[in-house]
Amino acid sequence: MSMDIDDDEFAMMMPTTLDNDKKAQKQIRKAKAFQDSLSKMMYGGGDDENPLPQSVQLMEYVITDFIQSFCIQAQNLADKNDRTVRVEDFLFLIRKDLNKYKRVSELLEFFSDLKELRKNDFDTIQNQHVDMKNAKNKRSR
Repeated sequence: MSMDIDDDEFAMMMPTTLDNDKKAQKQIRKAKAFQDSLSKMMYGGGDDENPLPQSVQLMEYVITDFIQSFCIQAQNLADKNDRTVRVEDFLFLIRKDLNKYKRVSELLEFFSDLKELRKNDFDTIQNQHVDMKNAKNKRSR
């Protein structure tokens, strides 16, 4: 059983009341994309190449429930300290699970490095553009 749904089938599944509701259509597309990604992750984890839709829905429910409860715990922690939720709240919640803590720390470091690289790359491109502009102005004089 394949999880792939072509655009015509997708359009037929949508209620007519949502036809003009772009926000609802966008949410449905995101949900479908999440389910597609989730089925690929399940396959990567050893499941069938095309897992049953019920299995994907169950995994989606479990993941969503975990994320929601995790965010609520972080919000409660932040509320106790009279502040907004911060990354440190999530790190505090997973501090006892060393594997999760290491992985999250690695990802945070990776994204920080990536952000810095993008910033440097943008600065480099912008400086090159300014240099080229200055060179053109010198030639035209």
